[in-house]
Amino acid sequence: MGYLYLSAVFLEGSAGLWGLSPSFLRYSASSRFSPNQFFLVMVGFGTLALEVWLLTAALAFARARQRRFDEHRAWMMRSYSLTFAAATVRLAGLPILVLTPDPIVAITCAFWSWILNLVVAEWLIRRRPAVDAPQTAS
Repeated sequence: MGYLYLSAVFLEGSAGLWGLSPSFLRYSASSRFSPNQFFLVMVGFGTLALEVWLLTAALAFARARQRRFDEHRAWMMRSYSLTFAAATVRLAGLPILVLTPDPIVAITCAFWSWILNLVVAEWLIRRRPAVDAPQTAS
């Protein structure tokens, strides 16, 4: 299952910038967005795909190969949280776009979608007590 997940991440992550053009994102001349604003979307999701997502998946794979499974689990939680960036941007971006007609606010969600997911994953990782923590005698 892990190899299937990592294959999908590497395939999708390496293709991350190919489809991010205004025409691919269904931009039309009647849209409220200007084509220049799509640069921010491309940077946000390009950084996610090419750097952060691939890096976390590669580190998770390396830790599994080293048989450091607690670290592998933490890196997989980070990677898996980044997988849901597209869902988060839609869940957070749509209400924000309805509340404010400012497209810059909605485009900023492209950055916050993956950053927010990563922060939540990191919080979950760090709040868990260590499995191998030595017990102190009282």
